[in-house]
Amino acid sequence: QPQQQSSFKSPLIVIDGANVAHIYADAASSTKTKEHTKKPNVQGIQIVVDYFKEFNCRVIVVLPATWMRSKPSEHDLNRENAMMMTPQLETLEHLKSSGHLCIAPPKDDDDAYILAIARKAEEQGLQERREMKMIQQKHEQIANSESFDSMEEDEEFGVVVTSGIDDEKDDDDDDKTFWGRGYVVSADFFRDAIQREERTKRREKKGVNDYSCDISLKKWLERGICDDNDDHSLISRAHCNSSGPGRISYSFCYLGSVDEFGNAILDFVPNPRHPLVEWIERIRRRKTKHY
Repeated sequence: QPQQQSSFKSPLIVIDGANVAHIYADAASSTKTKEHTKKPNVQGIQIVVDYFKEFNCRVIVVLPATWMRSKPSEHDLNRENAMMMTPQLETLEHLKSSGHLCIAPPKDDDDAYILAIARKAEEQGLQERREMKMIQQKHEQIANSESFDSMEEDEEFGVVVTSGIDDEKDDDDDDKTFWGRGYVVSADFFRDAIQREERTKRREKKGVNDYSCDISLKKWLERGICDDNDDHSLISRAHCNSSGPGRISYSFCYLGSVDEFGNAILDFVPNPRHPLVEWIERIRRRKTKHY
């Protein structure tokens, strides 16, 4: 089912599913044994999905195709049931049916899909925000013109009033900062992808002038994209970094949460200093005050 749309195009969160499942399994293990770390836990994926969905973010989880293969366990007496539904697979099937799962084709690099989806969303959002800015500027010009005409008419009677159009700061200005943005949630630095892009650029020995491609993967992951100015060389300046890096790092820790059966579950802790996370936590605190 398609995810709900609204007048505010929420940021797209692309989750590195394999990375999250492995990190969650490692954090949940009390022994940290080698055998345990080889068994990823998709519960971590569901926890991350729920975190961002609570704040109406669009969410996509990318996983390798092999993760959807169901096999009977060693102790399953009915070995003929090759499509046995395990709790892990059930979670993934639920994500798939709700439109949150993207499966990378067999033998393809899932990291490539993760980065491509997030950057495509960022590029589309950049173009849409520029178009919206142009429309807004036209409306402001019209409003200012009408306001000036209204003031001239009222000055004849010794009264100066405006046409009622305010320049008040919108309470949801932060929403505009993250409108249509694309982010990757991963503890991976994507060094292989960065090196691959740098090698490709060296071979081509030329830059791309298109607005959607003129920032490197490394800069996008570490700094994000500035659309306040068409010159993306200004990306390092503080005023161009309000939407945050393209990558959101994270951790898991136990904060006392339990599931419906009383079993301990870990809490998702995204980078507290990432601007998007700061925005989400401000909303969370406002909601808490109302209860």
